Amino acid sequence: GGSGKSLQKQDITVVSYNVQGFSHSNDLRLLNITKSDILHFLLKQKPEIVCLQEYRSQNKNLYCPLKNTGKNINARSYYFQSYFGPHQNKLAGLVIYSKYKKLNTGYLKFNGLRTFAIYSDLLVGKDTIRVINVHLASIGLKYNDIKLISGINLNKKNELNHSKRIYRKLVKAHQLHERQIKAIIELLKNSPSRVILCGDFNDTPSSYTYHIAVSFFEDTFIEKGSGFGVTYAGTLPFLRIDFIMMRGRLSCQEFTRSKIKFSDHYPLIAGIKIDKN
Repeated sequence: GGSGKSLQKQDITVVSYNVQGFSHSNDLRLLNITKSDILHFLLKQKPEIVCLQEYRSQNKNLYCPLKNTGKNINARSYYFQSYFGPHQNKLAGLVIYSKYKKLNTGYLKFNGLRTFAIYSDLLVGKDTIRVINVHLASIGLKYNDIKLISGINLNKKNELNHSKRIYRKLVKAHQLHERQIKAIIELLKNSPSRVILCGDFNDTPSSYTYHIAVSFFEDTFIEKGSGFGVTYAGTLPFLRIDFIMMRGRLSCQEFTRSKIKFSDHYPLIAGIKIDKN
């Protein structure tokens, strides 16, 4: 009964999307257009679970747009946690929207740093699934850094110093990612056995971060994806840094990466089935 949606093929459609604050064009007049394009895209997927990173709203009543987004995609529940706490009439953070009832929620942050993960335990039929939405630390590369990486000339002293600075940024980010992913793994200790992990890792499959993650989770792209699976649409090409992973008695039925360009990331869609035995 219920929604009338056939649950034979897959039980849960999950979307993970870094929406870049709905401001992909940097033209604020287009903010609402980008937002409605993204909402339209989400609605078309008929998802049961949506994990968004860099969700932003600016409004006198800050939480209104957040609730309205949920209504627009027919979500029953949502859990939002801002990166730094609301300031100057602005919200920016992580949100999990769902067609399911939420039983328990929480978030992870280190002192002085921004929130990097939220989780929501959702009641799916008789099963409880923990959904973790992550946005690991940004590496913080600037346009000039990227230009240097793509055409490096180490003979020049200033370029050598610049490349050392880039290296330090990378080392610092990777050390933080390691701490972050280990804190996320800690969440598994007293969580339900079925877990879905979504989000923006700001790190690639060759990284130690990813290596730790896949020792606990299955990567849905490896199960059902094809090609390079590039998820980043920004200045550095060919990066797969966004993931939908799962653990426990779940199986991936299908995986797609949509090529829509409403953000500097592409959205991921996974069809996940609950295995009963």
